[in-house]
This record gives sequence, C-alpha cells and structure tokens, in this order.
Amino acid sequence: MPAAPRTLEATGLSPDMVQQLVLKTLHAAGELTGNELASRLGVLFAVIQPVLDGLRRDRACEMFGGGTGPHSNTYRLTDVGRSKASACMAHSSYVGRLPVPVSQYRRHLEQASRAGASEVTRASMREAFSRLVLTDRMLDQLGPGISARHSLFIYGPSGNGKTAIASTVVKLFGGDIAVPYALAADTEIIGLYDPLSHQAVEA
Repeated sequence: MPAAPRTLEATGLSPDMVQQLVLKTLHAAGELTGNELASRLGVLFAVIQPVLDGLRRDRACEMFGGGTGPHSNTYRLTDVGRSKASACMAHSSYVGRLPVPVSQYRRHLEQASRAGASEVTRASMREAFSRLVLTDRMLDQLGPGISARHSLFIYGPSGNGKTAIASTVVKLFGGDIAVPYALAADTEIIGLYDPLSHQAVEA
C-alpha cells in the first residue's frame, strides 16, 4: 500500500485545494473536532493543521474549547468562512477524502507493477480462467496483453463475458489493488472509489 502523507506538502496537492475541501467539509458538518475533520478527509490531523491555522488567521474559521490540543478542539466556520465555502461549492460539489494527484497515483502503479511482477504462464492462465469457457485462441490473445501489464481493451456485445474476464484477470496477480477515493487533475477532482465495485481494506 502507498504510504499515507504526514505533511501537507506530501499530499502533492495545492494548499488552496485542501483549503476548499476543509471549508466544504466544515460547512456540511457544522462543526467538527480536528480529529473528526481529519478522519473525514482521510488524512492525519498534522496534514490539515496548517490550513486550519490559515483559515483562523483569515477569520474564516474559529476554534473553541475543551480539548487537549488543536487536534481535539472543535472547529466551525464564521460568516466569512461560510461565504468562502459556498463559493467553493459553486466550483465543485465534491466533498470527501482528499484526492490523490494523478502523477502520484501513476508512480504508485508503476512501482507496484514492478514490485509484484509475476510471470503469467499458459498454466496460470488456464487455472485462473477455469470457471469460464474460453478457447485456447482467446487465452493466447489475452495472455500477452496481461503479461505486458498495460491497458487492455475488451469489447463485444452485451453478455459475452467481458466483465467476467476482467474480474478474473485480478486472480493472476493476487493481492489488493490500491484505488484512491478520488484523483486530482490540475484543479479538478474526479471521484473514483465506488462502494459497489470496490472494497475498503485496512492498510
């Protein structure tokens, strides 16, 4: 699994994008402790603390009492903060975990591909696809594409087994594939995680 970022810089995201997500999350929740906010954004509190400090300096956010430190104190937006959050929502309605920059995710996939490289043989292909009825010619066509570990385009009419083939390819490699909740491409956020297709695992 990729290492979790421990600083704002390590996320690879612009402080402005993180600030927008902090604003929108607080706007939706009303008020949250530092740890609750960090949990909703999927990072350690240390990652978002500089952003919260900046919002407090700009009088867009206030922190109040009772906790044992900034992580356990409660944060809520001021009128200025709510106005900023509304403007952020007009640009993008995404609220959720911090996205992963496309460049970071690409590097992770390349590293994971090299680290977990295992030879795809005709025998392993037959075993993985044993529950499907496929001709030797079809296995011979799939084999090189899977071995190359590049994109594979499977097409055909509805009901001809495309999804079953794609699902079976995972068996050839084993283990889990890390999928971010969302990707950041420049200033845009693209939601990726789908609870119907993906299953969250403990790192």
